[in-house]
Amino acid sequence: FYSIIGYFHFKDILWVVHQNYALVGESHVELKGDYFHYFRFYHQIWGSAYAVFLILGIGIIFTHVFKLVRGKSRYEFVEEVFILFLGNTVGCFILHSLLYAVPGILNNLGMVRYLATLIPSSAIVALIGLNIIDLPKFNRIVFLKPVVLIITVVLIFWSSLSQWFFPFKPNQEQIVMKQMANYIQKEMPDFKKIYFSHPLFPYYAELDPYDINKVEVLWSADLEHLSQLPDSTLILWDSHFLKGDGGIPFEWLSENPNYIMLKHYDYIFPELSFEACLFIRGDNPVPVPVPVELVYPDGQVSGSTLQVP
Repeated sequence: FYSIIGYFHFKDILWVVHQNYALVGESHVELKGDYFHYFRFYHQIWGSAYAVFLILGIGIIFTHVFKLVRGKSRYEFVEEVFILFLGNTVGCFILHSLLYAVPGILNNLGMVRYLATLIPSSAIVALIGLNIIDLPKFNRIVFLKPVVLIITVVLIFWSSLSQWFFPFKPNQEQIVMKQMANYIQKEMPDFKKIYFSHPLFPYYAELDPYDINKVEVLWSADLEHLSQLPDSTLILWDSHFLKGDGGIPFEWLSENPNYIMLKHYDYIFPELSFEACLFIRGDNPVPVPVPVELVYPDGQVSGSTLQVP
């Protein structure tokens, strides 16, 4: 219904897709990875025991498919298991691997949480692998089947309980955003209003994210709205949410004559790069060179590395 209504405005029946920058935009270009990224995180997605039975299940399914092709399969629903369970698991895994690795398409940032969709179908495949203990060879050895089951249950519980390690270590975004929040609290406690996109900022700055008189979230690249903000308004730019999701490039603010940079932080390690820059709106402000300060994992800040006009 909405597609039909929107057609008369956009002249495009698929306007819901084509006008969605999150679907058609090439976001986070610099954060693309390799094709085998998710293979290295199998222990976080499934766990060791789960992964072993998953591989066994895949092998068993392919064995039955091969027998089916040769007309020797004795089992029903081989096609259904192959398409619905194994097909969904492998297809979704390959899809997310391509999203993270192939340039020019939507980027999932290599997040493991997206692979949660594999759990239902991969659990069935892993259960097929576990059923190998019902083979006659396992029944010939006393207590072998109970021992395998007990070890499997223990390993599954151990895998799930060993995902988090304490003390908790913050990542590069948390470290940089905390440093920026500390700077604003110390140097500009009575600021007029600030626009931001990174969800960690109000937490570290101890601000009420629902107080629209003090803070406001930038959801998209509304550059016209940013050009009309009142003087003394702050904008907190970050290289994750405001650049990737919001679609506001760093150059639009740094080269805008109506904005002046106040602070610029960058994480110390280039392979984990994350930047946060604070700008203020003014009427023809005089630009002042601002050093890019590097933030270390312990929160310490180094001297300047370069000057940004």
